[in-house]
Amino acid sequence: MCGIVGKYYFKHYAAGGNDIDAMMQAIYHRGPDSSGKYIGGRAALGFQRLSIIDTVSGHQPLYNETKTIVLLANGEIYNYKEFVPLLESKGHVFSTRSDCEVIIHLYEEYGIEFISKLNGMFAFCLYDTRNDVMFIARDRVGIKPLYYHLNKEAIIFGSEIKGILASGEVITDEATDSLAEYLCFRYLANSRTFFSSVNALEPGTYIRISPSGCTFETFWNLSRYVLNYAQAGDLVETIDAALTSSVQRQMMTDVPLGTQLSGGVDSSLVSKLAAGYSPGLKTFTVSFFESAYDESAYARLLADSAGLEYHQIRVDGKTFADTLPKVIWYHDEPLCHANSVHMYLLCKYARQFVTVLLTGEGADELFAGYPRYQICRFGDAYNKLNPSVASLVKSVLKGVPARKIVIRVDNLGLGAR
Repeated sequence: MCGIVGKYYFKHYAAGGNDIDAMMQAIYHRGPDSSGKYIGGRAALGFQRLSIIDTVSGHQPLYNETKTIVLLANGEIYNYKEFVPLLESKGHVFSTRSDCEVIIHLYEEYGIEFISKLNGMFAFCLYDTRNDVMFIARDRVGIKPLYYHLNKEAIIFGSEIKGILASGEVITDEATDSLAEYLCFRYLANSRTFFSSVNALEPGTYIRISPSGCTFETFWNLSRYVLNYAQAGDLVETIDAALTSSVQRQMMTDVPLGTQLSGGVDSSLVSKLAAGYSPGLKTFTVSFFESAYDESAYARLLADSAGLEYHQIRVDGKTFADTLPKVIWYHDEPLCHANSVHMYLLCKYARQFVTVLLTGEGADELFAGYPRYQICRFGDAYNKLNPSVASLVKSVLKGVPARKIVIRVDNLGLGAR
């Protein structure tokens, strides 16, 4: 998983790093395998590592040949092997086999525009000491987290909010209306967090940091990507090829790998595809005492049919309740999905066997799989109706003996017409 923390001071050099150890300790759970820090110029940076690729020499911070560029990176760059021969032909020398080292040499060769060439999930900090400029960036869809606090003196950032607060330099209160927004939508939009002076760096964005301040740049936009991709001829074949390639790339690791297998469509498909590249792969499933919620039979069926090694844990109510406070602490916010607790317990169990797990998480978001995604579409259609028809629709819906429909009618604002 890994984690980064850091500070950049706008108005003075020789940044004090006395608190960087506390910031690193606050995110120790993200990377217990090793740690490293850099203190120099205007910056103090810290890293906690979970070793995945190049477990021997890939410790961070990473540097260029002259030690003038410093990198901390959380994530994986799946297409890094494509860049190594090209960069070596241009005279760049690699000191590790780490996938993240290509970030440094790509920056030396192309400047920050290199970021559009990366295929991966990442949150990184790159400090160019020659030009006294720093970049912090987050991957296209925000798989890897990155938060920041900005004031007149400095920018303080980290993979988790608790790492920022551990700096001792951030005084923060609850953000205005954050709880109301969270309870309504089950998330906070854009860069908002529950803390008034801490923001999330938005996906597909990087910050250029220099003595004159910060500028924010968007390097990738989902809407443009979707519009362009909609021109593809056979979307089923296109998606199948993309998914297969994605699973293959994400199996790039120097440590044991498995899959989270819930028994649902998404994790089953990922596990089945992964089995094609690693026969006998270990799978991990959570089962429940309540039969209405237990899908472990489907998970076992998939594992048996695909020749996968099946592992299962069962979670009861007491274990769930005992674990809940810890998972909230890890999230830095309330939990809107109960399965966050189950996923934590499953990962804790799986860690006895593997270091990396593939999952089916995110598929419903990508393919609009949740029924609530239809609310906006229904609301748009309703607002186009003339008042008499709209009134009739409202009356019919209000009369349906289904609590969720009545609630959604009110949420759509239909009661106001």
